[in-house]
Amino acid sequence: MSYSGRCLCGAVAYQLEGEIGFVARCHCSICRRSHGSEFATQAVFFNPRINWLQGVDQIKTYQSTPGYYRAFCQCCGARLMNYPANNQFVSLSVNSLDDVSAELSASMHVYVGSKPSAFSICDGLTQFEKLPETAVKV
Repeated sequence: MSYSGRCLCGAVAYQLEGEIGFVARCHCSICRRSHGSEFATQAVFFNPRINWLQGVDQIKTYQSTPGYYRAFCQCCGARLMNYPANNQFVSLSVNSLDDVSAELSASMHVYVGSKPSAFSICDGLTQFEKLPETAVKV
């Protein structure tokens, strides 16, 4: 399957091909801070192919934890994706996509042990204290 997306200002655009492993709402402190929200909805793709359509020179990365990077547009700051140094998967910011289809709906909440106590999860999705080992094939 092929997906296209871009940053907020349009300087960076991409096309990603691959199979979705899972979609989760991440409540870890790093995702919350980098998105400025209670959670970040991320679609994880294993061994994806990414074609940068424009603005590859506008992409900046930040190593948020050892061996794990976050890519964003240096012009508008929009988060695009996260990935480990071994590139075995990409955690794509669902809201950077041009078209968010039903298959990109979250199936779980992860790192709920880190969520703010004032935020309640009321959607009925499965909740995990951390990322379940069965979710990542690295």
